[in-house]
Amino acid sequence: MHDLVIVGGGPAGTTCARRAALNGLDVLLIEKEVHPRQKLCGGALTQRVTELIDFSIEHAVQTDFCGGRIYSQSGEFLEGSLKDYTGYLVDRKDFDLLLLQEARKAGVQVEEGVEVVAVEQTKTGIRVLTVGDSYKAHLLVGADGVNGVVARLTGLRDRWTSESVALCIATDIPMEQDEIVRTMSMTDSEFLGIDLHFGIIDIGYGWCFPKKNKLNVGIGCRMDKAAGLRDHWNSFLKRVEKLKDVSLKVPRRSAFRVPFGGRTRRHVARRTMLVGDAAGFVSPVTGEGIYYAMLSGLLAADVASEAAEMKMPYHLMTYEKRLKESILSELNIAAGLSEVLYRSRKNVELVFSIARSDPKMQQHILDFVGGVRSYSQIRRDMVRRMLSRHPLKTLRLRL
Repeated sequence: MHDLVIVGGGPAGTTCARRAALNGLDVLLIEKEVHPRQKLCGGALTQRVTELIDFSIEHAVQTDFCGGRIYSQSGEFLEGSLKDYTGYLVDRKDFDLLLLQEARKAGVQVEEGVEVVAVEQTKTGIRVLTVGDSYKAHLLVGADGVNGVVARLTGLRDRWTSESVALCIATDIPMEQDEIVRTMSMTDSEFLGIDLHFGIIDIGYGWCFPKKNKLNVGIGCRMDKAAGLRDHWNSFLKRVEKLKDVSLKVPRRSAFRVPFGGRTRRHVARRTMLVGDAAGFVSPVTGEGIYYAMLSGLLAADVASEAAEMKMPYHLMTYEKRLKESILSELNIAAGLSEVLYRSRKNVELVFSIARSDPKMQQHILDFVGGVRSYSQIRRDMVRRMLSRHPLKTLRLRL
C-alpha cells in the first residue's frame, strides 16, 4: 500500500513525486510512455520556472534567452531585454527525463510503459488498475495531461469544451547555428530572443523559439476558432520566411491540444488531486504551462504529505484553497487580459500602438510574457498607466 500514486510522468507528475518522496512519503509514479519520449513543445522555461528547481538542469538546456519580440499582424514588433533575466529553452524529452531521474534519486518508484485503465475507491484508499496489474494507495494525483484518464475516472471532468482548450500545430525545423543567431538574435545584441506573433489568428498566436540546431515554430488558437488552422499554419510559415529572410525546410508537423480551462473547475475528488495540464493550468494568453505544472505539483505534494501525517484524506480540500491563493488567481487575471487582447484583431493593433509610444507599457507587456512579476502586480501597473496616460484608448479597449 503506497502513500501516494501519481499517474503521469511529465513536469507536474515528476515534480509532485519528488517533493512528496523528499517529504517522506512512499510514492509510486506510473507513466504510460517510456522516457526519453518525444514531446513537441516550445520548451520555454521562464525564470520563475528555474526558481522552483533546486538541482542543475544544465544538461537539458538547448540555449538561453533574455528577452524577445512581440509582433502584431502588421509585422511591427515590440522588442526588449529583461533586466537581470535569463530564461531557458529545452527539448522536452531531455527535460522530462531529467525530472524523472531526479524523482528516482529521491526514492520514487517509477513504472514506465504502463497504461492506467481504471480507478476504484476502496474503504481505505484508492486502487489504480493498469493493463495486467493494479496498485493500491491512500492518495492519488492525476498528472496525465490534457488527454488523461484520471479526471474522467474520478468524476472531475468528462471532457474539455471547445472554449477551454487550444489546438496547436508545430514542428522543429533543422537550422545551422549561425543562421539561428542571425535570425533570432536581439537587435544590436548577440543574445537570442523568442518571438510571439499576435493578431494573425483569432484567439491565438504563433511562435518561434530558437534552440541549439533547430527552430521550434508553431501556431495555436482556441478550439472553437480552429477551422482553417492548417491554412493559417502555412501562411504563418511564409510570414516567418519573409520577416526573417530565411527559407524554412519544414519536416513533419504535429498537432496537439493545450488546456487552459482549469480555473473554473474542481481539482479535488475523494482522495484525488489534479495537477498540471490534467487540471488545465495553462495561461490563456501566452500558453505557458510548465511553471503552473511544476508549482501545482509542489502544492499537491505538500498537501498529500500533510494529509498522510494527519491520516485525514479530506485534508486534500486544502489544495483547492492553496490553488485559489496562487495559480488560480493568476490564471483569472490572465483570462481577463486575454478577453481584452483577443476581443478583436483591432485590439491587438491598439495595444501595440500604445506600447510603441509608451516605453513603460512596453516593459509591462514584456514582463507579463516573461513571467518576471506576478500577474496581479503587472495588471495593476498596466491599468494605472493606461488610465493616467491613455484614457481614450483605454475606453476603446474596454479594459
